[in-house]
Amino acid sequence: MARLWIQYPGVAPVRIDGEVRGETNRVLRLEPGDHRIELAGESTEPAFHRVSVAADADPDKIVSSSFRAVAQPIDRLASPLYCRYNGFMLGQFLLESYRKEASEEYPVRRARMQEFLDEIGVELAVPDWHPIQTPAPDEFDVELWPALSETSPEIARFARLAVGLMEWSFAQGDGERQAVARDLIDPVVEECELAAPDLARFEAREIDDQYLSADSILDWAGAERAFSDAIAFGNNATEIHFQRAWARIRLEEYARAEEDLTGALARADLDKLYGEETPWPRATAHFQRAFARQEPGDEAGAAADLAEAGRLGFPVDDALEKE
Repeated sequence: MARLWIQYPGVAPVRIDGEVRGETNRVLRLEPGDHRIELAGESTEPAFHRVSVAADADPDKIVSSSFRAVAQPIDRLASPLYCRYNGFMLGQFLLESYRKEASEEYPVRRARMQEFLDEIGVELAVPDWHPIQTPAPDEFDVELWPALSETSPEIARFARLAVGLMEWSFAQGDGERQAVARDLIDPVVEECELAAPDLARFEAREIDDQYLSADSILDWAGAERAFSDAIAFGNNATEIHFQRAWARIRLEEYARAEEDLTGALARADLDKLYGEETPWPRATAHFQRAFARQEPGDEAGAAADLAEAGRLGFPVDDALEKE
C-alpha cells in the first residue's frame, strides 16, 4: 500500500485502472501492483501515467504525479474581426510591395506577411526580394489567392478590398485603373453588406507648389496640413517629412517637429534629397532638430545635433546669428 498524490491545476476525478477513486490534489490509497492513472473528463498532458507500487512498499510513502491541461487551440478563422483586419492589412502589404518607393521597407512587410501566412496555415513562402525587381511575384500571386480563398474566404475578400482601395488611390484619375479597382472593391462591399466607401478619401493628393519652398511659405498652418494630408494619403517621401518639420518648428510644435526630423534622419534616401548624394540635407536636418530640441530645454540633445551639423559642413555660427 502507498499513498498517491495527483497534482493538477483544478479539481478533477482521478481514475485508477479505469475506476474513479477520488479527486486531484488529495491523498488517495494505492494498492501494490502496476496501475494506470488518468483524469476523468479532462484533456491532459500527458494523457495518463504508469505507477508501480511494490508489495513491501512503505505505507507512508507518497507517490506523486502531475498533469497539466492541454491548451485548447484558438480558432482564429472563426473570428470575423481577425479575418477582416488581417486580410485588409495583408492586401495593403501586398500592393505596397510593388511600389518602388517602398523598397526599403519590403523586408519588414515580407516578414509580417510570412508570419501571418504561417499563422493561418497557408504553406507559401513570400519572396525574399523586393517584387518590383522581377516578374516572379506574379507566380506568387497565382498561388496565393486560391490558397487564401480556400483557407478563409473572408481573409481573401478583405485582402482584395484593400488592394482595390489602394489601387484606386494610385490610379490618380486614370479611368482604366479605377475600373480595375472597382472590380475588386464592389463585390466585397456587396457580399459583406458594407457601406459604400467614400472613394474620394482614397484619392492621392498633390501638394501645392507654394508649400515646397520654405522661403516662400506664409501660411505655415496650411503647409503643415498639406504635408500631413500628403503623408496620410500615401506620399511618404522624405522631403515631405523634412518640410513638415520646418512648418511645425514655425508653429512651435517642437516635439512633433523633432519626431519628423528623427524619422527623416533614419532614412537612407535623405542624402539624395536634392538629387546627387550630398551631406547637406542631413546636416540641415540636424540643425533643424537642434532648434526643435533647444526650445523645450533639451540642451544636450541640441548641442549634439549642432555639433553633427557642423561636422557635416553646415554653417552653424552664421545660421545662429540669423536666428
